[in-house]
Amino acid sequence: MKQASTLLVKDYAEAVFARARTPLGPSGYTPDWDDRPARFTVYPTATSFPLPDRTPVMSASLGEVCRSPATGQGAIGIPELSGLLKMSYGLLARRTRINWNGPAPTSHARAVYARGAASGGGLYPMEIYYVTGASGAVLPGIYHYSPADHALERLLTGDVIAQVRTALGTREGDQFLLIGCRFWKNSFKYANFCYHVVTQDVGALLETWEFGAAALGTSIASTLWFADEQLDDLVGMDGATDSVLAVATLRSARNSGERSSGSPSPTVLHRAYEQSSKVVRFKLVEQVHAATKLTRPPGLDSIKDRGEKIEAVRYGESIPLPPVPGDTPSTALDTVLRTRASSFGGFTASPTATSAELATVLSISASALRQDGDGPERLTRLALFVNRADGIARGVYDYDPDAHGLVRIPGAPADVGRFLQDNYLLTNYNLGQVNAVLAVVGRLTTALTAFGARGYRLLNAQAGRAIQAGYLAAAAIGLGAGAALGFDNLSMNEALNVSGADERSLLFLLLGKERRLHASLTMPVDQGTVA
Repeated sequence: MKQASTLLVKDYAEAVFARARTPLGPSGYTPDWDDRPARFTVYPTATSFPLPDRTPVMSASLGEVCRSPATGQGAIGIPELSGLLKMSYGLLARRTRINWNGPAPTSHARAVYARGAASGGGLYPMEIYYVTGASGAVLPGIYHYSPADHALERLLTGDVIAQVRTALGTREGDQFLLIGCRFWKNSFKYANFCYHVVTQDVGALLETWEFGAAALGTSIASTLWFADEQLDDLVGMDGATDSVLAVATLRSARNSGERSSGSPSPTVLHRAYEQSSKVVRFKLVEQVHAATKLTRPPGLDSIKDRGEKIEAVRYGESIPLPPVPGDTPSTALDTVLRTRASSFGGFTASPTATSAELATVLSISASALRQDGDGPERLTRLALFVNRADGIARGVYDYDPDAHGLVRIPGAPADVGRFLQDNYLLTNYNLGQVNAVLAVVGRLTTALTAFGARGYRLLNAQAGRAIQAGYLAAAAIGLGAGAALGFDNLSMNEALNVSGADERSLLFLLLGKERRLHASLTMPVDQGTVA
């Protein structure tokens, strides 16, 4: 059974990578934009508690928080929790900008809200649940985070911490954040491609939380290893159309083993409202998710042992990049989170990014892979397509993080810009104007062999982590950026010299200078006015 599940996931991943040449399907499906799911999940019958709009300032620099392990001992109370949620998935600003990504969002129905964590297609399908026990600042229970109102909606009153600990296979922790996903919020647009997208979104959100926790003087421990059904049941997800994908353990004021005097209801008391009159279920998405599920969590020692058996990547002689000081970029994290954005056609061919700027993005992105405590850094690595950059010759390179240098890949296309444009499937970027494209390369077969079907979720989460770190690094140094999945992966693999091997290109980040003048307006969000 385990072998069949792993094979199903591998076949799905390979179909995703070949979708530029063989459509992923289902055949004939087109999104009904007039019947799309609501942008914000609401629980109409639940009691809502607003979180403080004034949150602790994340004044530590991006360079400081991403290169030092998150070892802060401070407790996470309501102010810190509010800050983590607001700066990652809360609505930070409404953006109105004429760009290549479609009609300008000037009407209320088309409103686009900026958030700190990146999301595939800007759909933000994740649901965040706060589960707290006796040491929390609110009544023990389960709460849903409402980004539209920056509030907690209480779904259940009572201490269910023991159930969470059992699902995680631990005796520790009294406050948790659960990341769930309602697949329809993404699949209505991306159909069977949905599962690949949302499992990368998980990594972007976790990386943002870990940066934020470090800036607040605390730390979180995130994991993708747990008994799925137990957590799905706890928050009222059915495990097929929606499910929990990750868990973060928060530091409490005290490591309390107490239980509250109240007893929880056996089921979640409130249900989410569904706006769509017709919800389409995609069989392949549900099959792949089912294949990745665990009935019980593996021990962390077992995960570590499996990871240590993976052979490290060996690089050839590298071309040194400019050194990046430990506190670089020096921009405060909260400023970076508020300014992170996708360029969408805003790149310009001149001036060009410098080798120092690209070195900073590579260094920050690589640090995200090294500090992922949930999986071995050896599963993923970085590469760079250089179209035009000051101080780096045009070509395709592997990035050696230990030497902090670039290793030229032989046989790369002579005209990198033309190659990238020819193999980009969308129209929202002119790849000839992009200075460079960072690629996250992952060892698919190795991940599935070492960790079973769950390894696919681990691999994609690592890709999301690296790209989110790169996004923030670019924002901190004033470089344009845009995450993209819309490439012909098979062609990209050929250029990266990994065709037919264990490795696959997973996710890309376009980098370069932006036009100084463009038609745009960014308005800070007043949380009390968003419907």
